[in-house]
Amino acid sequence: NHYYTGSERNFPLIHWVAMGLTNDGTFDGNLVAQNEKLSTKQEIKENCNKYIEKALKKYTPATFLNHLYIKHKSIWGDGSMTFHQRIKGVEKYAKGAKYLIGEKSDFLYIYCQMFWIALNILTLIFAVGFIINKQKKFTLVIFLTMLGAYGFYMLWEVKPSYATPFIFLVTAMAVLGGESIENVFAFATKKVKITGRIVY
Repeated sequence: NHYYTGSERNFPLIHWVAMGLTNDGTFDGNLVAQNEKLSTKQEIKENCNKYIEKALKKYTPATFLNHLYIKHKSIWGDGSMTFHQRIKGVEKYAKGAKYLIGEKSDFLYIYCQMFWIALNILTLIFAVGFIINKQKKFTLVIFLTMLGAYGFYMLWEVKPSYATPFIFLVTAMAVLGGESIENVFAFATKKVKITGRIVY
C-alpha cells in the first residue's frame, strides 16, 4: 500500500476495512491521521478495531444495506472513473486538454457515463442469462471474478478509480449479454451446411 507509518512502515489491511465503514465507504482522512501518529501495527490494529466497533454500532440492518448501496454507487456508478483527477494539470501542457478536463469536457463526461450505463445493462442481461440458462464453462470464471469484486468492495474502502481494473471483464460480459439479445432476435432463414470454417 502507499501509506507509511511507524517502524514497521505500512498500514495493516484492517485499516482499509475500517475506512470502508464510513458513510459512503470512501477515504477517511481523520482515521489516516490517527493511524499515522501510531508507532506499531498492533496499535493501528487496535485503533481500527475500535473504529469498526463504533461504526457498526451506528448501523441498523436497514441503514447498513443503504450503506452498501451507497458504497457500490460510489465505485461502480461513475463512468469516468474520475480520470480527470489522474490527469490534473495536463491542461498546462496540452492544448486539447480542455476537451478532456476543461470547459469543453461535458461531451466526454456524458459519453463515459452513457457508455458505462450501457455496459452495465448488458452485463446484467448476461448475469441473468448465466443464472437462468446453461452457459459455456469459461464464462463461469468471468462471472465469479466479478461476483468476487462486488463482494470484496462490500468490505474494502472504495473510490471510482478502483473499478478501472474490471473494465475489461465488464466489457466481456457486456459483449456476451449483447450476443444473448442478438440470439433472441436472430435466426437462420435457410438451412446451411457447415464444413470446417466455411459455410455453403
